[in-house]
Amino acid sequence: MVTIKDVAKRAKVSIATVSYVINKKENVSEELIAKVDEAVRELNYRPSRIARSLRKGKTMTIGLLMDDISNQFGAEFTRGLVSVARKREYNVIISNLNRKGEEEAICLEQFLSQQVDGIIYSGYGREEQMLLEIQASGIPVIAVDKPLRSSEIPTVLIDNRKSVFTATEYLIQLGHRRICHIAGFEENPNSILRAEAFRDCLLLHGLPVEKDSICFGDYSLLHGYQVVHRMEDPTRFTAYFCADDMVAFGAISALKQKNIRIPEEVM
Repeated sequence: MVTIKDVAKRAKVSIATVSYVINKKENVSEELIAKVDEAVRELNYRPSRIARSLRKGKTMTIGLLMDDISNQFGAEFTRGLVSVARKREYNVIISNLNRKGEEEAICLEQFLSQQVDGIIYSGYGREEQMLLEIQASGIPVIAVDKPLRSSEIPTVLIDNRKSVFTATEYLIQLGHRRICHIAGFEENPNSILRAEAFRDCLLLHGLPVEKDSICFGDYSLLHGYQVVHRMEDPTRFTAYFCADDMVAFGAISALKQKNIRIPEEVM
């Protein structure tokens, strides 16, 4: 195995100089950089990540906790994060809850055992106190797409309430008076917030909120399908406001199976 000592010997420079070049330190001449780079290429040298981590006091890893990586948002977000992390020479440890909120503490413990440099959280909000304790220990934590009760954890969110109001009012403006919201997980903070916004919008416009106007479940094609399939008369609702694309695809499939025409603007 080629070591940094071998590179220094080939380039006829000190080990410290090789380290400075590899870690892009300043005050190294162009001539020395060229010598080291040539030796690195000739020997096919690969710096030890473990050694670099020990020197920097970092593991160069980020822990990503996702509620469900299989949905479109989870997949796209993870792909983007990994891409950016690689450019900065970080690895991403991905922990997928797979809709099992009770495993949040286990996943966070695993991150700690692997000494991650930071945690990006997109779970169910069950272990908020643990997140606060992790942050207090010096490990940065940021929540994405998940509203938390505490304002101490930095959070990146869209305006869920305004977004749902806008979508629901659009359907109302089209003339729909009986709308069903096929929602996500009942315990998910976003699902709860969106359902409340949907209910408030209907009430604001004097429209009925019936017991099956809001149907919690998950973010799967099967959930959307089952909600519509189990209704005795799906046409009782003239529009369906779905939690995400997969839910909408499931609902559309069930409506088609029942030979119900689907106007494009009501999904």
